Amino acid sequence: MRLTPFMNSVPSGGISTFGPLIVKSFGYDSFKTILLNIPFGAVQLVATMGGAWLAMCWKKKGPVLILLCIPPIIGATVLLCLDHTASNRGPLLVAYYLVSSPIWSYLS
Repeated sequence: MRLTPFMNSVPSGGISTFGPLIVKSFGYDSFKTILLNIPFGAVQLVATMGGAWLAMCWKKKGPVLILLCIPPIIGATVLLCLDHTASNRGPLLVAYYLVSSPIWSYLS
């Protein structure tokens, strides 16, 4: 029981705290970095509400958790494998948004 809040805080705290630095490392200036972090919240909202709706429809939480683990794994792999150059800005940004899918909200 006491491990769950810690498990929730680690991914959400790290991504939300260092997200602007991650986006800035793609080569954007400070203003564009702020603007590009706006969809971050929308992605989280859609994934949270969509996952909750899917869990209600299926009446099972486990398969939804497995399904919601896939986008962050893909996003993290792309962020690690692609070079952080100007030509890769688009794919890196999509990968960053995939990493933000909030599977940690379903862990509690």
